[in-house]
Amino acid sequence: SVKIVALVRALTGTEEVSLGHVETVGIRAVTSHDIAAAKARGQRYKLVCSARFFDDGTPPRCSVKPELCDSSDPLYGLRGASSAVTFRTDSLSPVTITSTDPTVMDTAYGCYSDMVRALR
Repeated sequence: SVKIVALVRALTGTEEVSLGHVETVGIRAVTSHDIAAAKARGQRYKLVCSARFFDDGTPPRCSVKPELCDSSDPLYGLRGASSAVTFRTDSLSPVTITSTDPTVMDTAYGCYSDMVRALR
């Protein structure tokens, strides 16, 4: 939740989104049967942060929840601590930036800086 709040604040330049605005669904509801069934269909569960922006001034809708990804999804191939962000806009095809196997320093700095931004 902290990461999506920090990203939305950085992209919009405002503080109108806080941790309380993020719909959060944990991975505990995903069972081993769910994972096996997804694998049989060629899919994988990924914990996905998302934000949807609106033109009418409505605050962004943010969530963190498990989602099924198929092999065409850029998130499908991520392993371990690797992460990615995909930007979808009205005028561009999706653009994805990936961080593959971040170091302890990358992860620690990212967590620290995200928390500082979220608490401002």
